[in-house]
Amino acid sequence: MKRLFSQRQPLGVVILTTAIGFIQFLSLAEAAGHSRPVPEGARVALSFASGTNYVLGDVIELTFTLSNASAQTFQYETGGDYRGAGFLTRFKFTVVDETGVALPAETWMNMGGLSGLRQLKPDEEYSEALRLQNYVRVNRPGLFTVRVVHDFGWQATPAEPSPAAEGKIAIALPTPEQAEKRARAILADAKPEKGDALGAYWTKTDFRFLSHANFLPALERCAAEGKEQAMEGVQRIQSKEAALALTRLLDHPMTNVVHAASR
Repeated sequence: MKRLFSQRQPLGVVILTTAIGFIQFLSLAEAAGHSRPVPEGARVALSFASGTNYVLGDVIELTFTLSNASAQTFQYETGGDYRGAGFLTRFKFTVVDETGVALPAETWMNMGGLSGLRQLKPDEEYSEALRLQNYVRVNRPGLFTVRVVHDFGWQATPAEPSPAAEGKIAIALPTPEQAEKRARAILADAKPEKGDALGAYWTKTDFRFLSHANFLPALERCAAEGKEQAMEGVQRIQSKEAALALTRLLDHPMTNVVHAASR
């Protein structure tokens, strides 16, 4: 039987050499994947599931569509971007108001995933449903331009940039009644979160979308009822009033509320 390793070659060296070789292979594969130019017929567009007028706290869902407007089939790459985050991180969002000020980007862990090439024939389309709040923190009202780009494994250049899809939306402040209704609707569907997940980037509760001061009274009431997930919204409100609300909740008789507020 053949020996797998030479007696003169320690196992650790073999493992390290193999790992380096694998990393080099991945780097070469990635480089090869980005050597394709941007196809001439590549076109992209955005469409919003619920129109273009929203209230802060609404979940904003949209569809990104890539189409082939040429007479030739082209290749595009997808995947490699969903583990850890739970959504597709190769989509890059920029959301700016009328003065050019951008909404802050959300954070996540990108652990890769399977990827591969696909073919897009003339007049065919590829679409993905996306949630705006996965990528940016929608924490103020205004008129916004949403810009979305995916590299698709193409080598973009100044002369041939990756196609960008754009759309405009309006986001209004909620009334106190709307804020209360939205918080209660989330509360009705809320699933229990482990205590150590509160405040972490991977938490999935929609309370984290209520990051404006208009939601603070409703969020504090929900938290005081023992629903600690509501503090995901409180802790994202950057104000003295939100800090005072957390301080008040530290005196709550329920231990889970005190624990969440202290985190």
